[in-house]
Amino acid sequence: MRQLGADMLHFTPDWKVVQKLILQSFLEKGDFCWHCHVGVVCYPLQIAVKYNVPLIFWGESPAEYTAYYSYEEVSEMDEKHFNRITNLGITAEDMFVRLEGRVSERSLKPFIFPSLKELRKIKCRSEHLGSYVPWDVKSQSKTIMDELGWEGDAVENVPPGYEYEKIECVFQGVRGIT
Repeated sequence: MRQLGADMLHFTPDWKVVQKLILQSFLEKGDFCWHCHVGVVCYPLQIAVKYNVPLIFWGESPAEYTAYYSYEEVSEMDEKHFNRITNLGITAEDMFVRLEGRVSERSLKPFIFPSLKELRKIKCRSEHLGSYVPWDVKSQSKTIMDELGWEGDAVENVPPGYEYEKIECVFQGVRGIT
């Protein structure tokens, strides 16, 4: 992040907890990535609250993946969006109950959406960049490769020429065969 002049925080949840979350969400929803969907939203918002960061931009518009939103509207990553689309209808508190004590409440903290009171206190706005900028992953990936030296990677079940796709997902190979 030196090229951007920005701080970089890296967080990895306890793998033993993640394994339990994977199994539970797969059994209940047929999607083993609850921890990814929820963690990628909740943890950055928690960090925003902790460090008083009033503006967060996510990537593509949710219109890319769901009919709940359109490209014509500015969409915010708020609790409504989170509960409608992101968490598969299961909160971290629900997951704690479902796992019947096999994980601690504390270990599920990274998966808890901050309270409206906490977000209002810092006047947090959390919006999708794709609501303002036409979303073109290939073009945007090329820009960060050229300007920041970022590199993609080969990913199982992702064809050559798309080295920027799905590199964050260790389960892409499994996803690709379904």
